Formats: sequence, structure tokens, C-alpha cells
Amino acid sequence: MKARILKKLGIEPVNNESFQIFIASIKTIMEYAGDVESLANWNAPILSDLNKLSSSEIELIKSEVQNTNLSIKECQVEVQKLIPQEKRKKFAVYYTIQQGTDLMTSIVKEFLSSRKEKVVLVDPFLGSGSTLTAAIEKIGVEKVEKVWGIEPLPLPALVAYVSLLHSMNGKRDAVTVILGDAFEEIPKMFSPPFVQSKLPKADIILTNPPFTRWKYLEKKYREHILSVIEKLGYKKYITRKEVSLQTLSMFLCDRILNNNGLLISVLPASTFYTIYGRGYKSLLKEKYGIYAMVESKSRVSFSEDSGFKEIIIVAVKGSNKKLTA
Repeated sequence: MKARILKKLGIEPVNNESFQIFIASIKTIMEYAGDVESLANWNAPILSDLNKLSSSEIELIKSEVQNTNLSIKECQVEVQKLIPQEKRKKFAVYYTIQQGTDLMTSIVKEFLSSRKEKVVLVDPFLGSGSTLTAAIEKIGVEKVEKVWGIEPLPLPALVAYVSLLHSMNGKRDAVTVILGDAFEEIPKMFSPPFVQSKLPKADIILTNPPFTRWKYLEKKYREHILSVIEKLGYKKYITRKEVSLQTLSMFLCDRILNNNGLLISVLPASTFYTIYGRGYKSLLKEKYGIYAMVESKSRVSFSEDSGFKEIIIVAVKGSNKKLTA
């Protein structure tokens, strides 16, 4: 029955580890809900599909919820280990290590030290939401107006939603996680000349965008995302047809970031010394003040198992002023 539940909910891989993460997520969200059945009405990944389950399947979930001791923070870590290699390569899935998350969130706290207004936190390549939840814990719930992100894989998306909801003390209106592809979802919400999105633009973006070799992407998908980025107004920054996925991802980030907004992103170091990153470097020079480009002393990557030499870039859109300690 457990396998049947996972299949109905679109959760992969279909195994006991996935089921336990799902159950732990449901247990956490039940702190803010009346009963399991009511969750089907929530605007959250996977939960609407609870309507597909039989009464006996719902009863099994209720029973399992009583027995799990897995925390949502543990789920954020464990869900990363479950992604099959073919999915990892297809979606260019890499998660930021603790060292990187600590650095990114410390910079956010510094950036907001003199700001009284609440902010919108965004990660368009959300993963399990660990960076955004760490940022909320660092700066305090009272400083966050809205937090939202996009994640293409169902189980990580659910874990991200539940962890963000938990970090926001159950404030449902303040949390949105979209199950989908950022290259599909962002153009729907923020296409020129103007589209009124239900979600606000970001004051702060914390992200670790997908990066994989261009040739690994299917030809139709390569053509599609190039067309998407050009239609969003970044055609002049695409200097050649064989670009890199991470630079296209950063154009999406630019599209949803407010002026004077803070961008902190993990990126392959090659973004800044190969021809494929020339267009993005031009965008940075024109629109951003660069605060820092940080390398790790202890290891090559800020991402788990990426194998790339990486840096963390810190930049403020439309400003050349430095952050102050």
C-alpha cells in the first residue's frame, strides 16, 4: 500500500525512504492543519493529490504519522540522497553544503542590519529549501514578508514547502512553493512588457542554480530555454548559441529581482573565465555592484558532489555601493 500511495502522489523513487520523508513532512504540517483530509485543499506541492487516495490509504498515513521521529530538517538532508542519478543529471541537481549556506545567510543578515522594512526571499531553484529556511532562522520571521521558490521534483518540493512553513511559524499566506520548471514558471509570471504576477519580486535571492554541460540537455529543451530567455529581454547577452545553463538561470534571477535587491548565488568558477559566461559578465557590469566573489579554502565546491570548482557571488542590483558591516 505504501508504494501505491507514492505512485498516486507522483513521488519517486518508490521506496521506504521516500515514504518516511513524506510521512515526516505530513507530521510537521499537521502542526498547522486540522486533519490530513483538509490538506488536499492547501495550495502546496503534492497535497492536492491526496484526493486520489482511498480512505484506507489515508488511514495508513494517519497511523504512520504517529510513529515517525524524523524531523523536517533531517528530511531536507535525506531527500537529497534519494534522487536517482539520471534525475540528478537531467535536472542538474546539486545542493549547497553547510559551509556555503552559513556564509550566504550571514551576508543576508548583514545586508538587512539597517533595514526596517520586511523583505521577500526567493529561490527559483529551491531544492529542499535549506538555504531559505536557514536565512529565515538567521534574520528572524519578523523580517520576512514573503518567501517563495520553484522546484521541479515533487518530494523535495513538499519538503521545501513544509520546512519553509515551519520556519515561518505556520504563516501559510507567507509561503509559496511552485512545483515546476523555473524556465516555464517565471516567464508565465514576469514576462514583458508587463504581467501582473500573484507573487512579488524578490528583495533577496539565495540560490544554487542548475549547471550541467550544455550537450547533456535535450536539443528541443535547449532551443526552448534560449527562446524563453530572449523573449524575456536578454537576447543581447546571449553571445553564442552554445551557452551554459547557469548563465541562463541567472538571467531568470535578474528578471525577478527588485532594484537594490541582493543576489547571492553559488556558481561554477568557469562562468567568469570562459566564453560561455561573457554575456552574464556584461549584465553584471551594467546592472550590478559586485560585493564579493568567494572561493572555499577547504574544498573545491560549495555544492554536494558537483565536482566543479565553484564560487559564491554576492551582488546588489542597480548599486555600486558596498555592504557595510
